[in-house]
Amino acid sequence: MEELATAQEHTAWVEVRRDALAHNLAQVRAHIGPDVRLLAVVKADAYGHGAVEASRTFLDAGADFLGVTRVEDALELRHAGIDAPILVFGAALPNQARVVVAHRLSQTVCTLESARALSAAARASGATAQVHVKVDSGMGRIGIRCAELLEFVRALHALPNLEVQGIYTHFATALERELTFVRKQLSLFLRAVAEVEKAGLGRPLIHAANSAAILRLEASHLDMVRPGTILYGQYPSAHVPRILDLRPAWQLKSRVAFVKRVQRGDSIGYGRDFLARREMTVATIPLGYADGLTLTPVRTARSLAELLRTAREFARRGRMGVRIHGQHAPFVGRVAMQMCCIDVSHIPNVEVGDEVLLRARFTLTNPRIPRIYC
Repeated sequence: MEELATAQEHTAWVEVRRDALAHNLAQVRAHIGPDVRLLAVVKADAYGHGAVEASRTFLDAGADFLGVTRVEDALELRHAGIDAPILVFGAALPNQARVVVAHRLSQTVCTLESARALSAAARASGATAQVHVKVDSGMGRIGIRCAELLEFVRALHALPNLEVQGIYTHFATALERELTFVRKQLSLFLRAVAEVEKAGLGRPLIHAANSAAILRLEASHLDMVRPGTILYGQYPSAHVPRILDLRPAWQLKSRVAFVKRVQRGDSIGYGRDFLARREMTVATIPLGYADGLTLTPVRTARSLAELLRTAREFARRGRMGVRIHGQHAPFVGRVAMQMCCIDVSHIPNVEVGDEVLLRARFTLTNPRIPRIYC
């Protein structure tokens, strides 16, 4: 099947600016200084930007490591010819050990079972398994407790063909207003790491800072930082200071597929939620909730408060709408799986094929929508 190569040939596409990605990484690098390593987080298909191309861009711009959640995501990068160090954040299954070792992945470990599997796979192939120990200092997902770190690292050192390349933790509240719990996590983590060093077990790469902590808590920079969302041009919360010149790198675009006149009293979309109060011009766009747009009101609210919240969210997102001919056009009716409608009554000369700019979450946008790099 012949592939479509340019934006002009697509009905829906994402434009990704490589120069913006490189610029954002340079901003982070300037902030942390030259002595701190930088791991570019490219999980979730690089937040919807396309993991392979984003990874290449970040590495060219000076990233030292890449980070993904799953072994499968790391393999995609390896198969694309990316040879840089890749840290897998998720806990690999024991039966993935052979693949992890064969592709020289740095694997998170927090159980002896997985560590032993990696050691055995490495020994069988004459290689060395690189691991990063995940410490649960308060996030509550995966990891060993701070009090267990010393004995765990000691047990890892006893395993053949296995090297503790790093020890890390993850902050639970770095993007919230208060940093009290973050500071507590950092203190507990550093105390546990100090015990490892004092026991003569060496000092691997120590890292903790995500995007929010990078910008709010310099003491958390340590040996390496792990920026994610800021590399893609957005701040993680309103509480994070706007101290970097971040540039947006991602735009979801589509084209008008159909234009029609709607009479007063006509309904649009599933459930007939929208009834026209006047004669209107409505355009149909070939994108929907399967592509990352969510504008379907929840009819099964469990309380009045939830119903009101849903109604407010529906109204807010409806006002957001899209941009066409440089003007705002609100959604009308429910967003369907791969279609939505917009009111273009106030915008003259809207025609089939006109370009439309839409807002959607990076990570929820359908990966089947092509990424066009510029």
